[in-house]
Order: sequence, then C-alpha cells, then structure tokens
Amino acid sequence: MLRAVATLGLACFMLLGCSDDGDSEAEKPMEMAVDCEGRGEAFVAGEVRTSEDGLVAVQLTDAEPAPPAQADNFWTLQLTDAEQQPALGVSIVAVPYMVDHQHGTAPQIATERGDGQYELGPLALTMSGLWEITLQLTLADGSETSVVYSFCAAN
Repeated sequence: MLRAVATLGLACFMLLGCSDDGDSEAEKPMEMAVDCEGRGEAFVAGEVRTSEDGLVAVQLTDAEPAPPAQADNFWTLQLTDAEQQPALGVSIVAVPYMVDHQHGTAPQIATERGDGQYELGPLALTMSGLWEITLQLTLADGSETSVVYSFCAAN
C-alpha cells in the first residue's frame, strides 16, 4: 500500500512539473526568460532544408507566429523533389517534441494545397523551451524520409 501511495505521489509530482496550472499572475513566480543555451536554430523564413537522403526539399515559406512560439503554430511549406519539381501527393506528419522535458504534443497532418504547397497546424508548442519538429514525409511513390526543425519557443 505504501509503495502504491509513493508511486502515485511521484506520478503527480512529475505531471505538475510540466503543467500549466493556470495560476493567476499574482500567484505565479517571476517569469524567467527562456534560455535554450544556444541550442535550436534561428528562424529564417524561406530557408530550404533537404532531407538527409536528398529525396525532397522543404521550404518553410510562412509561419504564424514567426518565429515559432509557445502557442498554436501554423506553417506553410513548399516541397520540391530531387529534380526541383513540386512534390505532389506527399503525406506529411509533423511530430513536435520538447527536448528538455522529453515529451511531445499531438502530431499534426498537413493539408496539400496544390503545386507542392502544404498547410500545417496547429502545432501546439505548449511550453517555452527547445522543441524539435520532425516532418515525417511519405512520398507519392511510398518512399519515406524526414526533415527536422529545432527551435527555441518563447512565451
């Protein structure tokens, strides 16, 4: 019985450590600036990333908010294939992961808009800190690849 209570107490402590409990501003301790210790990448609109295997290039053409922040984030992506033609029929699943807390939020599936353009969101970056967003890409021919973004999300 004591073991069960201790386990339950530890689980509650761990959950509270990552929660936003909705305290009023007066009850909250002084907010500390987000410091990702130089980790993560600078947000550069229009930057192109090529998957490690070279099958597809992803350009983050628009982000709201920009740079990514502790909020629901919406991205517009432009995908091109190895021949620099619009990549059509790509299935994109974005998997947000908070590195320091070792948890993620719900994966999101992008919507194809035509001519290699895809809309993604909301990406729920629920806390300030370092996030990795892995875009898992399944190309029209069934091949799979990925591209990873790493940003420090501020509140």
